[in-house]
Formats: sequence, C-alpha cells, structure tokens
Amino acid sequence: MAAEANERAQRSVPGTVTVTLAVPNCARVALRGEWDISTEPQLAEALERARGRENVVIDLCECTFLDSRTIGTLMTLAQELAERNGRLEVALPPAQNVVNRAFALLGVREVLSVHDSLDDAQRSLARVRAAPSSTWLRPSRAMPVD
Repeated sequence: MAAEANERAQRSVPGTVTVTLAVPNCARVALRGEWDISTEPQLAEALERARGRENVVIDLCECTFLDSRTIGTLMTLAQELAERNGRLEVALPPAQNVVNRAFALLGVREVLSVHDSLDDAQRSLARVRAAPSSTWLRPSRAMPVD
C-alpha cells in the first residue's frame, strides 16, 4: 500500500490552469493535471478572474484528478453564476476516468451541466443565449451548500 502511494506521488502532475477571456461574457478555465488542496490557491486566483464574466466553461479535458474540495468549489461557482443569471458549463471527456468517477460518486452530473467535449460545452452556452432568460440555469435539484 505504501509503495502504491509512493508511486502515485512520483507520477502526480501538479495542476496548472489557464484562463481565457477571449469570448465576450464568457471565460474558459482549463485545468490540467491534478487538483487538490495543494493547488487551491491557483484555482482560487483563476476563478476570481473568471467571475467577472457572465458565463464560465470549465475545461477538464486534460485534468487527471480532482478532489472533492475542488469539485465543491466548482459547484459554488455554478451557484454564484446562476444567482447572476449566468451559467457554468463543464467539458469532461469520457476518457478522463478518474475525474468522471469522482463526478459519478458525488452526483455532480445531476447538478452541473457536464459535456463530453469542449465544443459541446461551448455550443450549450450558445443555445442557452438564444433561449429566454427565464430558463437559464435552474439546477435540476438544490445544490448543497457547506
């Protein structure tokens, strides 16, 4: 068991983040590598930049691990955006097994709008912009709040 933990520690890739603000009213936050308590300051800084936009796309296409605290932070952001009539979309390809498993165990797909690709997430925002504003981001169930 200790050897397994040591091997994982040697393979782990600390998270890196990129925030893109090229599209009006939308920020893209790309998380790569592993995200846990040690990367919380970088995540907080990136999400602070993204909060200035009406909508946010979280790109997890190159994310290999998310802890429950990081997922909770994304859920909190979704709630904040919804309160301002904004939207959070998540791109999470099926190939990201570890992250998909965490989302499944925590029921994240029941609360957040999760897509199999970045293009699908961005198209979802385009469709929502065309819909009446009263239909924007109403969670399918109440979001848990700490």
